Amino acid sequence: MTAQSVTHSITDLAESFGTTLRALRFYEQRGLLQPARDGANQRIYSEADRERVAEIMLMRKLGFTVREIKSGRFPREKFAEQLALARRQRDELDQVIAELEQRAAA
Repeated sequence: MTAQSVTHSITDLAESFGTTLRALRFYEQRGLLQPARDGANQRIYSEADRERVAEIMLMRKLGFTVREIKSGRFPREKFAEQLALARRQRDELDQVIAELEQRAAA
């Protein structure tokens, strides 16, 4: 079986990304996803759809709006802001880890 022929149900996709069916339907309504339909009008997600959901989820985590995701235009400033935020969070987490390591060694 080729990667092209692998399909996913909406439930499988939602579970694999830790999101809801409602969110996936919302992304479809907003034009971010366009899954195929079977004879019973059930959504059928391809591997390309799965990759698109991964991209949508990442862009949402980075703070991009649905409109920005749909347009495909991502302001560089927003990436820079998110990178700076992620680095600050990493530094804070490194401090927490160091404190925990000291307490665990004591």
